[in-house]
Amino acid sequence: MSDQEDKFIETIDKHKLSNSQFYDKAILTLSSTGFIFSLSIVTNNQLYHNLWLLYISWACFIIAISTSLASFQIGNKDLQQYSDDYFAGKSDLTNKYEKINIWLNWITPISLFIAVVIAIIFIILK
Repeated sequence: MSDQEDKFIETIDKHKLSNSQFYDKAILTLSSTGFIFSLSIVTNNQLYHNLWLLYISWACFIIAISTSLASFQIGNKDLQQYSDDYFAGKSDLTNKYEKINIWLNWITPISLFIAVVIAIIFIILK
């Protein structure tokens, strides 16, 4: 590859990393905010008929927060394993942490979406 192609790939990689960091921060912020907001909905002096919906929503918010935080740690382990394998001269650079991180990156937004939808349904039915 030429120097120009190397610089282009490096620039793309930097943008990918930046986008990924902003995405992770946004997911974590939205999940935490949604969870706190949904907690504030419930007051002690009111009777709710569909409180189980809120419990499911809370569980999904907690799953989104937990998987988002776990993906940071798993991502670091993935990068370390990738680096170790690269310098050891291994040709297959995929590892178990990469696969786990892929699953976490799917579970997080799905659970956030479900949590928000269920919280909205609870508010509508309230």
